[in-house]
Amino acid sequence: MTDRTNPQDIDRLRADLDQLRGDIAKLTETVGNVAAGMAKSARERARDHLDEATERVGAAAAAGRAKVSQGVEGVEHRIEERPFVSVAVAFALGLLVGRVLSR
Repeated sequence: MTDRTNPQDIDRLRADLDQLRGDIAKLTETVGNVAAGMAKSARERARDHLDEATERVGAAAAAGRAKVSQGVEGVEHRIEERPFVSVAVAFALGLLVGRVLSR
């Protein structure tokens, strides 16, 4: 069997391999760019969700502060309205807590 290799075939094969290397390099770059874009998009979505959650927590905290403030104002009003009853209730609660803690 004789091995006849045409120099033109070798040159074409080399050119094809060079083209293949270039295509693989471009494909690798494109895949990297797509992955980077997906990661950036995921970071932005996560940041948006975090911002929304922070806003909701802030609103809930503000509502909680408002309710506590209203409760304090209500207690203050009742104390001002009936100071002797308030002192008697505070005294009774003190006795009760003292008895519970002494056991």
